[in-house]
Amino acid sequence: MFQLDNFQKIGNIKDMERHAYRFVKLFFEKTGNPYSPKIQLYFENKRSPADHNVDLFKSIVVSTIWTDNDLSIRIYSPDLIGFPLPVLQGALDQELAIFLLSMEHQAFKLNFEKQILPQFSVNGSALQIMRRLVFHLETGLKRYQATRLLAEIGHGSSQFLYYYFLLTPMEDNKQHYRKLVPHHWMRALFLSRMAEHYMPLTLLDRQENMVGMIPYWWCCYDHVHAEDRQLLEKITTIAGKETRDTFAHRIVDMFNIINTHLLNTHQP
Repeated sequence: MFQLDNFQKIGNIKDMERHAYRFVKLFFEKTGNPYSPKIQLYFENKRSPADHNVDLFKSIVVSTIWTDNDLSIRIYSPDLIGFPLPVLQGALDQELAIFLLSMEHQAFKLNFEKQILPQFSVNGSALQIMRRLVFHLETGLKRYQATRLLAEIGHGSSQFLYYYFLLTPMEDNKQHYRKLVPHHWMRALFLSRMAEHYMPLTLLDRQENMVGMIPYWWCCYDHVHAEDRQLLEKITTIAGKETRDTFAHRIVDMFNIINTHLLNTHQP
């Protein structure tokens, strides 16, 4: 694992803004991006009421919005003061890489009604849970592919530090999971949210000088039951398969694993 004391720290908001735009420029230089997107960064001093408790995992990027050639990123800045600069770089790189991959390949396509609902037709509240579950799986696979791109351009170490920051153990996370265990549909939703972070970590853990992230993950989430750990591993294995399967096919396969183990035999 990296030693956080070895890196320059973020001193204040102005320092953060200056380095953030430098990191954006560096990303597009490294990727040789042929596009000229307009990138706008917003540094928030506090979260809006809608952002509170939005996630069971620590987050500094509050939201991203993009149009055809524009990307806006809102960053919750207080958490970053005093943290190593690569944490900020890693957060920005993730959003920029997803944006770039979406622009280049139009690869992140899934038709929920045509490709997911036929697997398990539901309505009402169950349908909403399924939509959220699939959204988390999509985000996880996007982050996996984005992390692979970042590792290829030499930005793997900043991703490693970014995820190390995100994995700060949170007591609320443990309590929430324990309450969800008897409720299979909500537990499935929770595990899909875990998969969103776990997928890219498995890729980073295979990089040279970055081994140790997965053991650290399970140290932080040692409260998760063995059967749910195995389910998470099965989902993540699909992300790393070197096949010609499309983005949508992989999401369908991930969903079917969760469906078989937790959804199909239980009511929401």
